Amino acid sequence: MKTVYYNDYSDNFVETKNQSKSVPDSYQFIKTGPFTKLAGAILFCIFKFIGRIYAIFVLGLRVEGKYKLKNYRKSTKSGYYIYANHVLTYGDVYNPALYNPVHPYYICDSSNLGIPILGPILPLVGALPIPDSIRGKKRLFDAISTRAKEGNAIIIYPEAHVWPYYTKIRPYDTTSFAFPVRDNLPIFTATTTFTSRRFRKKPRVTIYIDGPFSAPEELNKHEKSTYLRDKALRSMGQNSGRSTAKYINYKKREN
Repeated sequence: MKTVYYNDYSDNFVETKNQSKSVPDSYQFIKTGPFTKLAGAILFCIFKFIGRIYAIFVLGLRVEGKYKLKNYRKSTKSGYYIYANHVLTYGDVYNPALYNPVHPYYICDSSNLGIPILGPILPLVGALPIPDSIRGKKRLFDAISTRAKEGNAIIIYPEAHVWPYYTKIRPYDTTSFAFPVRDNLPIFTATTTFTSRRFRKKPRVTIYIDGPFSAPEELNKHEKSTYLRDKALRSMGQNSGRSTAKYINYKKREN
């Protein structure tokens, strides 16, 4: 078993070829041109097909609780937010397209746009990269709200960095939970877990869907964000305990 040493939870173990890729203030988060929309629709179908092949033959993917998303969407026709642990380099890109009954949009670091071949395609299939400037972030936040209110799924990885095959949940703050509070939409959790496979070194991937969770109306905005964060942490923490296989051993480096 490979051992990886880390200093703190902000360490990044996966870097793209163009890690410094950035998003300009003028970046168009919502593509409106008819050609761009058509290209996006076609690419998303191809993207989803490749993701399904990858899920079957590489990850051995299973999804438990997918019906919770379908039932919510069927009864409300509304959008929702999904919070997930960030533990698969490629699976975390493909998998939400497989288990969601609606189009997923991903909030991601701008460095993802530097991934060879896949990077330039991501914005067309649902990636919403985070810009550096305050002005750019304001435009991103507006785009997130628009997509959510259109009835789509917004995928958020609050742990920020990918820790491949990590079996626990890293701590995260309340910042990203301001989005569902602002839009008055519920959250779900999608927890990736790992179990052993015969004749394979890499473990099987199972994702557990939980929710919907909504904050009590009598709370103020900050209290609602904290409530939802705590709900997500508990849900993901409980489901992460279903992992029974460890492919990489993460060990804190001693000072």
